[in-house]
Amino acid sequence: MSSDATDEVVVPFEKMKIFGLLLLGGLLAAVAIWVGLLPAHATRYPVLLLRIIGVVGGAFFGLLSLFYLVRLFDNGPGLIVDREGIVDRTTYTCVGRVPWVDIQGLRMGGRGLSKYLVVDVLDPDKFFNHGNMLQRTLRAINGLFVGSPIWLSANSLSVGFADMVALVEKGRRRAGAGAQP
Repeated sequence: MSSDATDEVVVPFEKMKIFGLLLLGGLLAAVAIWVGLLPAHATRYPVLLLRIIGVVGGAFFGLLSLFYLVRLFDNGPGLIVDREGIVDRTTYTCVGRVPWVDIQGLRMGGRGLSKYLVVDVLDPDKFFNHGNMLQRTLRAINGLFVGSPIWLSANSLSVGFADMVALVEKGRRRAGAGAQP
């Protein structure tokens, strides 16, 4: 993590965390494909259901692993917090630059062991429609669950979740955006 006189905080990716996520994604893709290839006599579940699980799970976790493989060799920052806002590169569905003036509020979210910082924005459509078709689709699905197109994860960053939240909140206060509109 680096900082300079411009109040910019740069949080790099943690390569070992990314490597672990890559291995986990590859393992889950392999298990999904294995389930999809089970013969009918080896299970009590309908074969069609197993084939669907194999295709969908293998594709999803395979793409996730591919994302982490690319991220493993990415030397760019994972998150930047500065006077203008944040630059989000924490997940595949990231939207890039999010100005403080567009941010309505911050709140915690998560399921199980996965925690994330939800960034509520004044005009969600501006961010839902950003990126390629797969990113827009995943962001829309995620938006149904968290209520926002933007959520920050510390899973691949060199800081923990609590530190990431503190950095974003501190940056927002410094920019004078701490009050809700």
